[in-house]
Amino acid sequence: MIVLGIDTATKVCGVGLAGESGLIADYRLQQGYTHAERLAGATEMIIRDAGYTLSDLNGIAISIGPGSFTGLRIGLGFAKGLAYSLDIPIAAVSTLDALIDPAPPVCPTAWVMIPSRKGEVYRQIYTSENGSWQSDEASHEILIPDLVSELSKDAILFLGPGDDPETLSADEYKMIRRIDQIFSLTCGFHIARLGRQKILTGQTEDLDSLVPHYIKRFQGVT
Repeated sequence: MIVLGIDTATKVCGVGLAGESGLIADYRLQQGYTHAERLAGATEMIIRDAGYTLSDLNGIAISIGPGSFTGLRIGLGFAKGLAYSLDIPIAAVSTLDALIDPAPPVCPTAWVMIPSRKGEVYRQIYTSENGSWQSDEASHEILIPDLVSELSKDAILFLGPGDDPETLSADEYKMIRRIDQIFSLTCGFHIARLGRQKILTGQTEDLDSLVPHYIKRFQGVT
């Protein structure tokens, strides 16, 4: 089964392909919010370069949020169009789940964050269990001062584009751990990998009712 993953939740335009052996291809472009101009071309290129055609796809996986209102709408609209025209299933994947997916368990706890409005982030807390990340809570919006007040003396991995090292420096907050920046960028392949798992287990979405996971009521564009 070959699944196309699409991620437009942040400034990164990400497209990836996942198959039975894992990674087939991955494309990421960080040039601001240019998803409307880049997404179709990136999808065409990655499928062609991998030696496939659109008819070889068995499913679509879409980053459903949280993230940019406009970016999520662009990605979901494109994904729905492909799924409808190819008559293949679509799976919705949390942007935060995809971010934590490749991260090594260097701490027992991880806070995965994506920018929201000024002074706020979307955050979800994950714990490391038997070498994998698990979460019992839903993602939610939190003010930076409230986030700081929740820090403890235990080591916490900070991950995602919502992490601001200048605001929360490791020197000042000794319990914060960070890894290579590449782990803080959203990725089409990990959307595809997680979406493929969902499709294989029947966790697919209805095209007509599927909407982005905005967390809060739409108040403008980003």
